Amino acid sequence: MYVDPRVALGRTQFELGSVTQFLDISCRQRILDAVVKAVGNPNITNREYRRRLQKNAIPALRRANVLAYYQQHEEFTGLIVHYTTVGDDGIARRLLLWSHADRTAIGSVPVCVEPHAVARCMQRNGVMSVGSILPEILQAFNLAPYFFEFAWKSGWKQIGIPTSSGLFVGELQNEVDIVLKTYFKPGANGRVSRWSPYIEYFRDLVDAANREDAPGDEMQNLQDLKLAATDNGRGVAARFSFLTEPYVYQHDRDTALWDQARALAVG
Repeated sequence: MYVDPRVALGRTQFELGSVTQFLDISCRQRILDAVVKAVGNPNITNREYRRRLQKNAIPALRRANVLAYYQQHEEFTGLIVHYTTVGDDGIARRLLLWSHADRTAIGSVPVCVEPHAVARCMQRNGVMSVGSILPEILQAFNLAPYFFEFAWKSGWKQIGIPTSSGLFVGELQNEVDIVLKTYFKPGANGRVSRWSPYIEYFRDLVDAANREDAPGDEMQNLQDLKLAATDNGRGVAARFSFLTEPYVYQHDRDTALWDQARALAVG
């Protein structure tokens, strides 16, 4: 059952605009304050600084339901924090990198679900609250980094993130950010969708992401196998050539059906 798209959009605007406690500025500052408090005296050795990040900061953030972990890599060494914000610009998964070397934080927004996509997800799932679709949005957030690898390595301009119930579609912005602009259920309207084979191609990756008992490295292994089998994703772009075309908003046939139904009811 579909919800009237105007109702879904109205509810989305109301709920996103009224949830102020999760806005980026306050949430980010709370995270920074928690890290500073956990570290304590900044004039300590690098070894002690790392120990306090791992033993004090990470547990404190996790108790606040913020995903945080320490990474030691040649490209970046330090604290990595993932958190979600809700505001007028939509629902975003944000990233905060706390560098061990210079002990400063850099923030970015790797994935954002715009209000239109939130409203479409509500409409097509027949629900009247943003909370009802949050599990599906979180699925998209968890899958986005894996799809980004394919998109970045093979030059996609638009990107689809499948979930257990549908598909978020959007574009890459600034070459590093995923902005999801709409949501639909391919084939639900009885027409053939070019996205249906795309979803089936990545079905194993989606299923692994949605299994609570899946090993932590299973998705990474699946991604690596697909990348190796498709020449670093170029084979996927060749199979689904529309991915290399810019995202263009398509007129929603369901909205037209709603308008027609209203006209008949009034008449």
